[in-house]
Amino acid sequence: MILSHRAIQKVMVEHLPEAVTEHRFPSIQRIADVVYFPKKIIFEVQCSPISLGEVQRRNRDYSSLGFTVIWILHDRIYNKKIITPAELYLRQNLSYYTSITPFGHGFFYDQLDFFKEMERVYQSAPYLLKDLLPRPLTKTPLLFPRKLKRRPFYLPGDATDLLIKENLGKWAWKIERKLFQKWTLKKIMNELLHSLLYSQAAPKNVLSSHKD
Repeated sequence: MILSHRAIQKVMVEHLPEAVTEHRFPSIQRIADVVYFPKKIIFEVQCSPISLGEVQRRNRDYSSLGFTVIWILHDRIYNKKIITPAELYLRQNLSYYTSITPFGHGFFYDQLDFFKEMERVYQSAPYLLKDLLPRPLTKTPLLFPRKLKRRPFYLPGDATDLLIKENLGKWAWKIERKLFQKWTLKKIMNELLHSLLYSQAAPKNVLSSHKD
């Protein structure tokens, strides 16, 4: 996937002419994939598996220098039905997908998705990004998906941008709420069933059968 990684970087620089690739940050011993200095944004291109711990360390290291990290995940590895803790964490924060091949064919995209533990239980059609220049997210509708409300930026064409422009925030919020209520009810029922089975299986007090 090294060739895909380089192809993605090349396409990103075409979208962001002021960006630089493979920039070294000696103070934190990191090499950033793509840096857009005007907005202090770092794009980390991920074409291979990564641990949650490493994701958090990179975010923390770059944040210590005042940079915000946006992750670009290649869908050859990511965007599957069953996900990893790292991908779950990234989808709750700033991340997007790409399908770009080693020959530079493909696109960057976002989607509306929700998860139950490590399973993707809702997935919209892909929303193609129009460009990679981050815009500050200053205000969202009252009824809006929680994970999107937390994002400091959005990219033109992403889920946040589309939901706001098309006035679909309430629709997406209802999907999120319905799924959450369903999971909560199922969890309560499972806990009640577990308690009932445990009480029936527990040994009876045999002390009453002992004679003095």
